[in-house]
Amino acid sequence: MALKLRKYASIWWNNVLSKRARKGKGKIITWRKMTRKLKEQFLPLDYLQYNYTKLHNLRQEIKSVEEYTREFEMLVMTRECLGSNFA
Repeated sequence: MALKLRKYASIWWNNVLSKRARKGKGKIITWRKMTRKLKEQFLPLDYLQYNYTKLHNLRQEIKSVEEYTREFEMLVMTRECLGSNFA
């Protein structure tokens, strides 16, 4: 997979690839497997629950309709992007 990661993420990814090569495992060639590895490393275990709670408790309060809508859409898109199979 061609990918441009920065700083620690790049070092971590190169380490993952090196470990797999030493163990005789094949290269990670699918986007799904790569993103799963990245999520396992960089997202907190309770991130989906946190996102759900934030979405559930979202209120407009003093935000403009545009700000509220943007925050709502970002939370929904984040949840869809992560998928329910993340663990």
